[in-house]
Amino acid sequence: MEKKIDVNLIVRTIVSIIALINFIAAQRGFNPLNIDEQSIYVVVSTIVAIITWAWGFWKNNNFTDAAKQGQEFIDKLKAEKKENKG
Repeated sequence: MEKKIDVNLIVRTIVSIIALINFIAAQRGFNPLNIDEQSIYVVVSTIVAIITWAWGFWKNNNFTDAAKQGQEFIDKLKAEKKENKG
């Protein structure tokens, strides 16, 4: 049985190690991550804006064949509903 290492596990482990190193260094009076609040705000805002744009773009456009077929089905239902009302 082949065991695959989960990418999320690797990322969580690396982030935990970095956080631990930062914590130990901060306890000893060394500030390895000297980041001001403005920089954090800019980085977080940029990441949120990019993710929001990408999510909205992906969700509002039919890229896959299944999405295109689904849109055609929805369009047919809407047309039928319109005909039945009128």
